[in-house]
Amino acid sequence: MASATAIFFIPLLPICHLCLACQDNERQALLTFKQSLTDDCNLLSNWRGADCCRWREVGCSKKEGNVIKLSIGRLTDGQCYVSSNYFDHSLSTLKYLQHLDLSNVTFSSGDIQQLVGSFTNLRFLLSLSSSLVHLNLSSCSMNGPFPRSLKNLTSLRVLDLSYNYFNGSLPKSLGNLSQLEALDLTGNFLLGSIPGILQHLCNLRSLLLSRNYLSGNMSRMLEGETRCKRFTLEELDLSFNQLNGSLPDWVWQMQHLSTLDLSYNSLDGVISDTQFVNMTELKILRLSGNRLIFNTASTWVPPFKLNIIDLGSCRLGPRFPTWLRTQRGFQYLNISNAFIFDKIPSWFWDASYAADHLKLSHNKISGDIHSSLKFLSATTIDICFNLFQGKLPSLNSNVKNIFLDDNLFSGDTQPILNAEMLNLRDVTLSKNLLSGEIPSAICNFSSMQLLDLSNNNISGNIPECQSNKDSPPSPYVINLANNYLSGSIPQWMAGPVPQLTAESHLTELRLNNNSFDGEIPSFLRYCNRMTILDLGENKLTGKIPSWIGEGLSSLKFLRLRSNMLTGKIPQQLSYLTSLQMLDLAQNNLSGTIPNSFKNFSAMTKVNRTVEGIISYRDGASPSVEIASSKFEEIIEVEIKGRQLDYTKTLSLVMVLDLSCNNLSGEIPIELMDLIGLQSLNLSKNQLEGYIPDKFGGMAQLEALDLSMNHLSGKIPGSIVLLTALSYLNLSHNDLSGRIPSGNQIQTLTDPSIYAGNSDLCGSPLPRCPGDEHSRVPTQGADAEDEDGDSDMFELYLGMGIGFAVGWWVICGAFIFKNSWRVACFQYYDDMENNFIVKMDTLRRRPRLSNFRVRDEGRVTNIIH
Repeated sequence: MASATAIFFIPLLPICHLCLACQDNERQALLTFKQSLTDDCNLLSNWRGADCCRWREVGCSKKEGNVIKLSIGRLTDGQCYVSSNYFDHSLSTLKYLQHLDLSNVTFSSGDIQQLVGSFTNLRFLLSLSSSLVHLNLSSCSMNGPFPRSLKNLTSLRVLDLSYNYFNGSLPKSLGNLSQLEALDLTGNFLLGSIPGILQHLCNLRSLLLSRNYLSGNMSRMLEGETRCKRFTLEELDLSFNQLNGSLPDWVWQMQHLSTLDLSYNSLDGVISDTQFVNMTELKILRLSGNRLIFNTASTWVPPFKLNIIDLGSCRLGPRFPTWLRTQRGFQYLNISNAFIFDKIPSWFWDASYAADHLKLSHNKISGDIHSSLKFLSATTIDICFNLFQGKLPSLNSNVKNIFLDDNLFSGDTQPILNAEMLNLRDVTLSKNLLSGEIPSAICNFSSMQLLDLSNNNISGNIPECQSNKDSPPSPYVINLANNYLSGSIPQWMAGPVPQLTAESHLTELRLNNNSFDGEIPSFLRYCNRMTILDLGENKLTGKIPSWIGEGLSSLKFLRLRSNMLTGKIPQQLSYLTSLQMLDLAQNNLSGTIPNSFKNFSAMTKVNRTVEGIISYRDGASPSVEIASSKFEEIIEVEIKGRQLDYTKTLSLVMVLDLSCNNLSGEIPIELMDLIGLQSLNLSKNQLEGYIPDKFGGMAQLEALDLSMNHLSGKIPGSIVLLTALSYLNLSHNDLSGRIPSGNQIQTLTDPSIYAGNSDLCGSPLPRCPGDEHSRVPTQGADAEDEDGDSDMFELYLGMGIGFAVGWWVICGAFIFKNSWRVACFQYYDDMENNFIVKMDTLRRRPRLSNFRVRDEGRVTNIIH
């Protein structure tokens, strides 16, 4: 992985390849080092001949011909890099080496102690300590504690150890590298607080510590006296750590700072406009992902002019920040979730003319922007979750990503989905008031990866694209749910796979709650990356095709509820071992429930963690992952008799819903193997037989609905073991006997749970015949009998009476016998006095000193 770090070039001695040939011992050292490298792409093919100064990425001094520069990390053709199984110490011969770049060279040993000739003693690097000024070991897969002995490389000006696996804390001895100008430790596993090093590094221009696990307050970085007459820091990046507290005063003293990136920490406090007074050179300001509050006057004119403004999650509102007007010409703006409750000012669009990325999402910004965005040069515009209204804005044809969801836009989609917008890649217009039909121009959006028009009033048929003359999309995500669309599902949604010209990218298809008809289209069988398929609440007919189980092996959520599907449930669905939700409810399915459903191995997992449902591969834009995350983990699930929207916890949901069909036969005992299920709904079918006793093993069940079937026999006593159960419906069956009680089930006191079972009795229904007490057994079939319950009741009653009698015997004696009362309290007073005296004596005893003397070969403790 190449480091994304700014490079500070250090003036080196003049390099000449024409004056003197390199020293023979140095040439031999380079050849030996070459032998330790794996170079499958022949990047070192010109390392031959007598003059090593002519070799690729080798530089020599003009005067003596000594090797002073070696940049192995730059040897790449863009795809290949060299690697090594070990680190050869032959480079220690290069006594005059000033610039060493081994970035991107992956050393399989990984251990830095072995990598550079034992960093403990620095046998290799210490030999270069007087000459080495540039050391780049980025992306070398090195691990272990941070090498504290680097403090001895006192000539270093550039140190780059980024994107390795160093752990532990940063040593304060880094302050000994007084010549250091650039320090890059990005992308490691460093912990703890950042030590006070800045007061010693007077020449430091770039400090990059982002993407670690550093914590604590930033104030410690510059504390105590400093020998620096001035600070030269130009770039400070501490982003993606765990720093907290407010910004210390020393930050505002860095007058030469051009980049300040503290984003995604836990910083808080107030920032006033007066603190920026000396920061005249600031160009990049990134503070997103913190809890900072900007307190600026409406008339404030900043002393800087920013190119990048990244202030998401900072409190800038409630008024729109007027100081942005002075930053005309910025390239990037993020003021999302900034607590702005205001109408967008007309000057804002003029100030944004040069921006490539605009993000104003998650505020309460209002206004009609129909004609405001046409002349912007931005390729990404995100203004979702606001209060913009009117028609959709007309856009510049350069726009690639447009996110306008969760606003009040109305009218049709023509301003966005038209023939001029051929560069569109990611489009989200969901949760607005849009109407009309989907334009046929969509058939030429060949770059489109994400399309979300859900939750609008869009109607009509989806255009059919002709592959021989159109350039249809090859999408990753399509969400058209909750509209008024009709007709058949067009083939272009699967991409070009049916023509066998490419692999389908389609990962998520949501067309639920529309009026699509016909059978489930067979071209979807080619979408082997499909993770979520939701065709529920439509008018689809025919059978559930077996190829769903055979071809869609990545499927995690299959939702076909509320259609007109018929036939048996295909056994092949059991091949979907990753399936977390199967919802076939409200159809006309018949036959039995397949025993092979026990093969849904994902539903057998108990210890689950929150994680992403979808993993995008092979060319999906970053915007696809970011934009689809707004809805990718939102799905309707009927649990506990209600339609619930699951969001970021969707990865934890395990649901099997076969309700409202014509399924017959018994409940397969194999279903009880799905111990990770949270909701099981088999209601409103024709099921018969007994309720399996193994239900007690499904400890994760929160909702169980077996109502409106023909189930008979007793309710198994093991049902009381379902301690997570909060919804139960066994009504309208032929169940009989006593209702078990105990644990969680005794909190379910609604009689309607058991309604329509005339032979059931016990709480919450009327008592069973022959009951002598109002109590009922507590463990169902495995509970103690009524005599046992009676014995326990009598035991507790006897204990209570005995305690009361004993208490009054003692208290009565004290009340009526004064001499006993006085003697008792005198006894306790004496005990207290004796305790105090003993404690005081212990404090006065001689104690052993920490000092010892040696007397005649023995160690003797000195006693005070």
